[in-house]
Amino acid sequence: MPSLLDELQAILSKLRYVKAGDIVLSEDHNTQNDALYKIKEILEDHETRITNLEQAGAPTPTPTPTISAPWPTYRHDFKRTAYQPNQPKYILINCEYYWFILLKIDGSVYFKDYNNVGSYEASPIVDDYGNIYLPLDDSRVYVMSLGGVVKEYVVLEDVVLYGLTFHDDKVYIPTQAGGLHIIDISTKERITFYAGDYIYTAPAIDENGVIYFGSIDYYFYALNPDGTLKWKYYIGDEVRGSPALLSDGTIVTTALDNCVYAFKPDGTLKWRYCTGDWIMDCAAIDPDDIIYVASLDNYVYAIKPDGTLKWRYYLGDYATPSRPPAIDPNRGIYVSDTNGNLHAIDFNGNVKWTYSIGDEGRITIGPDGTIYVVVGSTVYAINPDGTLKWKTTIDYSASSEPVLVG
Repeated sequence: MPSLLDELQAILSKLRYVKAGDIVLSEDHNTQNDALYKIKEILEDHETRITNLEQAGAPTPTPTPTISAPWPTYRHDFKRTAYQPNQPKYILINCEYYWFILLKIDGSVYFKDYNNVGSYEASPIVDDYGNIYLPLDDSRVYVMSLGGVVKEYVVLEDVVLYGLTFHDDKVYIPTQAGGLHIIDISTKERITFYAGDYIYTAPAIDENGVIYFGSIDYYFYALNPDGTLKWKYYIGDEVRGSPALLSDGTIVTTALDNCVYAFKPDGTLKWRYCTGDWIMDCAAIDPDDIIYVASLDNYVYAIKPDGTLKWRYYLGDYATPSRPPAIDPNRGIYVSDTNGNLHAIDFNGNVKWTYSIGDEGRITIGPDGTIYVVVGSTVYAINPDGTLKWKTTIDYSASSEPVLVG
């Protein structure tokens, strides 16, 4: 186990960076600030460990650095649950009008940054090393620390519309120009595959490294791990829902033809289930592989893995939900609507409670069952029983989901 001095020397040894293609690393003073921030984080963790062990009368071990809990893709995982299983410390929110805000888990502001660029609706992700990837409207992705120090940026040919994916030390970045960029974060090697039009979806990667995503060119794509085309399927309408994976490897996506599609890994269509109106975002999958989608026909659908309906829940007249459900594996399903209601539904399709939030919101869930919802410039934390835990106002309206990190 390395000593504290070894850890600090390892950090300081990384202060010298170079340009690698179009990946431009930060200048020295920013890198030094980031190193100092990391040193402070290690020392605080070291001090806490010593205090706890002294109180317990135990010997003091050599400390190890704390790595932030990752949020590697849009809605956290490839089941698109928006559920964080690790205890978070912070809430990351990408906002309109150029603000990026980091809240503490009690709702107080920890850090905020005016980036002078802004973003569409793209959600940040956090990799295994605690790096935040923040897509902005200058056709770059900023890579920054939890302290807000920009380490480097990735130059793209166009903006990121929705979400990124981090997997196996690679970051997958889809753009409005139709390019899917696959970048190795160690070597900076980049592979780019171009679809025929915008890519809204955050890619999903299966256990064999196959990459799945859809485009508004009406196709759903599967790429080999080297970025070459494996297969594509003509759906016939825009594919905007980020793909989700079932336990048996089935790939599920949604399209603007009102339907949910399930594919075998070889590209064979297993089934299609259609609702009464558009499905604007992705499906979410529970631990039993039940598939949940919210449709503009005012219903939430629960679909079995074989493509048959389990139940549907009516949200109310003119509810028109455009955001996906969130899944707490221990408690049920949460969805919001444009009537301003947050619905808590059990796994049998029965309503548990509703809570008024004023408008449709983006939902994520912590391991203790706390539901975090961002609606405009208001962030809510709601207890699992439907009571308010806290709410806070941020500078500007949020454009991304609230991302929970440790």
